[in-house]
Amino acid sequence: MLSFGAAALSAFVLGAGLVQADGPVHTPRVLVFTGTTGFRHDSIPTAIEVLGQNADRFGIAFNFTEDKGAFNDGYLSLFDILDQAGQDAFHRYIQNGGHYMGVHCAATALTNSTMFRQTQGGIFDYHPSFQNATFLRLDDNHPSTVNLPDQWRYPEEVYYFNNDPRNEKAVVYLTVNQSSYNNDGGDGGPNQGNPHPIAWGIESPWSAVPLSPGAAGAGRTFYTGLGHANETWHDEIFIGHIFGGLSWVLDGATTKAYGVGLVGSTDLPPKPKPVPVAAPDVNATNAPAAPSVSTSPSASAKPSGSSLSTPLASALVLGAALVGALACAL
Repeated sequence: MLSFGAAALSAFVLGAGLVQADGPVHTPRVLVFTGTTGFRHDSIPTAIEVLGQNADRFGIAFNFTEDKGAFNDGYLSLFDILDQAGQDAFHRYIQNGGHYMGVHCAATALTNSTMFRQTQGGIFDYHPSFQNATFLRLDDNHPSTVNLPDQWRYPEEVYYFNNDPRNEKAVVYLTVNQSSYNNDGGDGGPNQGNPHPIAWGIESPWSAVPLSPGAAGAGRTFYTGLGHANETWHDEIFIGHIFGGLSWVLDGATTKAYGVGLVGSTDLPPKPKPVPVAAPDVNATNAPAAPSVSTSPSASAKPSGSSLSTPLASALVLGAALVGALACAL
């Protein structure tokens, strides 16, 4: 059972590796957990809806659930996680070459965990009031930013962090012009480094050390501080940012989708029965039943207008208080 802090909503995305090393390639499946124990962003249902609506477009099958009982060995074995509970299971998953993605208030989760900080790169400090801000692209080739304008102004909670992700091996892809908004929330994040980190990626996080015996290598992690408001999740620029980050995570060298990794199930998980994403069952208590909400693209679905040139597999996504749609709080 995963344990989260009070302001915690978790959006775990455990992407199943749906391919054996020498077998056919299948549509990757991602498990998204959006249960909360404290403050709950009203953008969570919007995030679920938008992810489901874009599943075919990006060739990814999402399973959504709020049933904590689903976090058991039998069910999670289908979604690229080892047979340990809670934080230990997550750590072992990373040590076995697993991938991770965090969105918005995922940075508010497990704030006292060194392992989680090393995995995600940054831990939340504070944010000013929700207002317009201008975000600046630092890398015009990364999948998460390739379709972003050089300067992107829109209303958001600008997150400040209590550590510098670059000290955790992160490469920052997106920053913010700090003079473009009123910093009415804190002291300016003196420990987060410059430029102000907003979205970043990590190859081979420190938390993967030591690797599990037999692991082919370490995975990738990606985090974005964007995603607070419902409206944001309907913005095509933001959708491209989210799926671009996810595509980069899934494109890591340890996934079975590319025939080189140990992460992923050796047997295909059962195909979920599609149900309307607008009406998820948030009160399910029986495990390991199918997730509350499922949406699966056709096996032939191909990503459109993204870097996803081949089917992908294997990732864990945490949305935090987590979801500004998946997005905010573990």
